[in-house]
Amino acid sequence: MLNFRFLSFIFQAAPRPVIEDIKPPPWHKPVDFRIISLVFNRASSLKRQLDSLNTAEYFGDNVLVEIWIDRSKKDGKIDPKTYLVAKNFTFKYGDVRVHNHTRHVGLYGQWFGTWNPDPKSKEIAVFLEDDVSVSPLFYRWLKNVHKKYYRRTDVAGYSLRGTCPRYRGPYVDIRAPETEFCMLYRATGTSDDMWTMWHIYYTHVNNQYTLFLNFPNKAGLTSHWQEGGLHFSKHQTLKKSAPLLTKWDPKYEHLPDKLVKLDYDGTIIK
Repeated sequence: MLNFRFLSFIFQAAPRPVIEDIKPPPWHKPVDFRIISLVFNRASSLKRQLDSLNTAEYFGDNVLVEIWIDRSKKDGKIDPKTYLVAKNFTFKYGDVRVHNHTRHVGLYGQWFGTWNPDPKSKEIAVFLEDDVSVSPLFYRWLKNVHKKYYRRTDVAGYSLRGTCPRYRGPYVDIRAPETEFCMLYRATGTSDDMWTMWHIYYTHVNNQYTLFLNFPNKAGLTSHWQEGGLHFSKHQTLKKSAPLLTKWDPKYEHLPDKLVKLDYDGTIIK
């Protein structure tokens, strides 16, 4: 983990960067894998995430990292330390684009305004908020499950987190039987924001599920550091949400044709 004081010292000593406003076209050349990093003003969090992306394996695929920086709601400015981390990042496996929003857009604008794929595109995209780091194996899993399940009409998307919070009833982490290493769940497993409700409504109407991990010890392919911000208190102790998967089991290559489906309350759908 990077030391925050050390990073602060570098930023204070460096000249203030010239911050450009970059408005990307509504559609640009497709890639195999698009990594969309959503950031605001947590420079050290972004640095930790970008470093983790460089530890992953991408199998020679065409990969693009896009970093989208939101503006302050108070003064409309881009955080210079965060911008400097983004501009200085070198991705060992592909290109990097840094986009500065032209106005404050919030999480809603970040999630809904940063990816505009052509309906015929076959590219995969992953959204990462800045306090999320990835396992070196995250793309290996994502590539495999997408290849296996992308034609299924009952799969809405894939989660990389190691836990699956129950949407209905008291909070518990939903688990499938130990014989399963992945499962389908009715809800997304994210916070109860309005866009989460829209997604749940859409998937409910269309009888779709999210594919979740069911690895031993609740290991995930991403870790959420639960930093202070919109979802967590700024005064809580920094901690990872779950351990990262670091060892690939050969059985993960053999994804099941029939997936266990769990209802909103976590019960298995027969």
